[in-house]
Amino acid sequence: LLDTSQTFGYRMKELGLVDYFIIGEGEETIIKVLNNQPGPGINNSESSQIQDINDLPIPDYSIYNLDDYDYLLPGVKEVFITGSRGCVRKCTYCDVERFWPKYRYRSGESIAREIIHNYETLGITKFYFTDSLVNGSLKALEDMCNKLVNYKFDHKISWSGQFIFRERRSIPRDHYKMIAESGADTLFVGIETGSDKIRAEMGKKFTNEDIDFQLAECSKYGIKINFLMLTGYITETLEDHQDTLDMFKRWQRYVADGTIMGVELGHPLAIFTGTPLERMIDSHGIVFMADSQQEPIPFLWESNINPDLTVRERLRRTIEVHLEAMKYCWPVWRQHNRLTDLKNLVLEHKLYEENKTFYKIENQLNNKRIIPILA
Repeated sequence: LLDTSQTFGYRMKELGLVDYFIIGEGEETIIKVLNNQPGPGINNSESSQIQDINDLPIPDYSIYNLDDYDYLLPGVKEVFITGSRGCVRKCTYCDVERFWPKYRYRSGESIAREIIHNYETLGITKFYFTDSLVNGSLKALEDMCNKLVNYKFDHKISWSGQFIFRERRSIPRDHYKMIAESGADTLFVGIETGSDKIRAEMGKKFTNEDIDFQLAECSKYGIKINFLMLTGYITETLEDHQDTLDMFKRWQRYVADGTIMGVELGHPLAIFTGTPLERMIDSHGIVFMADSQQEPIPFLWESNINPDLTVRERLRRTIEVHLEAMKYCWPVWRQHNRLTDLKNLVLEHKLYEENKTFYKIENQLNNKRIIPILA
C-alpha cells in the first residue's frame, strides 16, 4: 500500500534536496531542528501531538504581501485559521487518525479573537479553516459564532471550511441561523455517497433525511455547500450506486437556488496505509494490482466478497456519476483534472486489457510483501 508517511519527505532527503523534513505538528519540533536535536517526526515517520493547542501563538500574516497569495478565491485576500486538529469521526477510508490520534480543539473565544485580530490589523474579511472539520466541537463553534456576532464589524466578514453533517436530532435549535449570522459562507461536506447503507459502513453518522433537513436550513439562511464524494466503496452494490445517481435529482433544487455550489467527485476509492480500510484487507479478501516496483497500487484493487465491483466497474461507475451530475446541471469541481487522471490511470496500467494480475498482501514482521494471484 502507499505509505503516505514515506513519500515526499523521505524522497526529498534521499535526493539531497532537504536536510530535514518534519512529519506531524511542527511548532515545537522546529525548535529541535534549529538546535540540531533529534525527535519524533524529524526525518522519521513518528509524530507527537501538542496537547493544548490553545497555547500556540497565532500566525503573523503581517510579514506577507497577501496580494501575492490566492487559495480559493483569486484576487481576494484570505488567511488561514486553525481551530482544531484531528477529527471526531473515524471514517474507514481516512488516515487523519494515524497522524492525529486525539482530537483537540481551541476555545471558540480564542478562535474568534484571532479572526478579529486579523480583521483589525490587516483588514482581512475572508477566512478559511484548515481543520478537518470546523464543527467537531459544537460548544467551541457556538462560542466562536456568538463572539463574532456580537463584535461590531464595519465590513462584513466570511469564513469557510470543512464541515460535518450530523443527525438532525443532535442539531441545536437555530444552529444554522447562528453560524450564518457569524459569517459562514461555504461549507465543504463529505457526503461521499447517496446510499445510507454505504455511508453508515464508512462511519458517517447521518442519513439522506438528515441531509434534507440541513440543506433546507442552509438554503434558508444563505449558506453554500460543496459536496465531497467518492465512488466504489468496498461493499458498494449496483443498488447503492443507483442511490448515488438518484441524489443528483433529489437535491437539484438546491443547485438551482445556489445552496449547493459544487460537487467534488474525487477519484474511485483508494486504500491507504493507516486507515481502517487497510485493516479490512484480509477480512474482505482484497487484492491489488502492482506497479513496476511491485508496490500495490491503492486505486487498483478488487474484493472477493464483492466480486462484481471490479476495477473496470468502479471506473464505469465513476464516469456514470460524472454524467449524471452534468445531466442535472451540478457544477463539478476540477472535472477536467479528475477525468484526465482517470484516463491516465487506464492508459498507464493498460486497464483496457483482459486478465490483469492481482496480488495479496502478506505482513511479515511489519514488512509487506506481495504474492501474485491471477484474478
